[in-house]
Amino acid sequence: MQEIITKENYSQPVQKLFELAEPTDKWAEWNDYLNLGIGSEHTDELLKILNNYSEITFCEVTLENGCIDYPYSYTPQYAWRILAQLKKQKVLPLVVKIAEEDPDEDSICSDLSTIVLTLGPDCIDQVDDLLSTYIAKATSQEYDLNCGIFMELSSGIERIGKSYPEAVKQCVE
Repeated sequence: MQEIITKENYSQPVQKLFELAEPTDKWAEWNDYLNLGIGSEHTDELLKILNNYSEITFCEVTLENGCIDYPYSYTPQYAWRILAQLKKQKVLPLVVKIAEEDPDEDSICSDLSTIVLTLGPDCIDQVDDLLSTYIAKATSQEYDLNCGIFMELSSGIERIGKSYPEAVKQCVE
């Protein structure tokens, strides 16, 4: 039996993510989401949100006026941003997987380079592996479909090189 996804399945601090409005797209305006009381001890819950991306994002609620709403659609985006702020390397392949599964959702790809920058130089090898995987499986159709992911991961490496002078050589390689 599949678990029904509700915010009540999460701790109080993580439940706050289910109540937040649309996040900003501007990296400079990303909040310090850790101020919500979420820390490393909530990593498993945040990963659970990402692993249940579709169920949470597309959870329908019928409003009193009969309209359909998707009240939790931004919750995964907050989860991956927090995991990046917590420097949890596991977030990157999960977000890439989500981007592959939901290629029409621009917010996923647009956050990728910022996730890479937020994770910092420690994720360069992981990004290199992800990029190598894309190059290896780049049939013309797959490459076209995933070009945004490829570009955003590459952009993230460029941003690390600009923000961390000590990592420039590794970024160029």
